[in-house]
Amino acid sequence: MAFGDRIKGLFDNLGSGDWYLGKNAGLQPGQANAILAKGGPAATALAFLLRSKGTPESEIASASQTPIVIQAPAQKKQDLTPLYIGLGVLAVILVMKK
Repeated sequence: MAFGDRIKGLFDNLGSGDWYLGKNAGLQPGQANAILAKGGPAATALAFLLRSKGTPESEIASASQTPIVIQAPAQKKQDLTPLYIGLGVLAVILVMKK
C-alpha cells in the first residue's frame, strides 16, 4: 500500500463521521468510555495513550466523569452431573479396591 493510499484513507475516515473516543487507539465503541469511567491505573494509562494520539483533553475529561453501565453476559448454570458421575465411579473403585 502506497503512502498516498494511506493519506486518502485517512481523509475518507475523517469525513465519514463515525469517529468515537478510542478509535485512534484501536478500541471498540464505548470501550474507552467504560475504562475511563471506572478509573484506576487502566484509566490513567488509557488517558495518557489518548493524549499522545491527539485526543482533546476535554473529551477525555468528559468521558471519565460519565458513568457507563456495562451489563455482564448472562451466565448459564453449570451442569455438575459429569462431576457427580465421576465421583460415584471413584467411590465404587475405592470400595472395590479394599
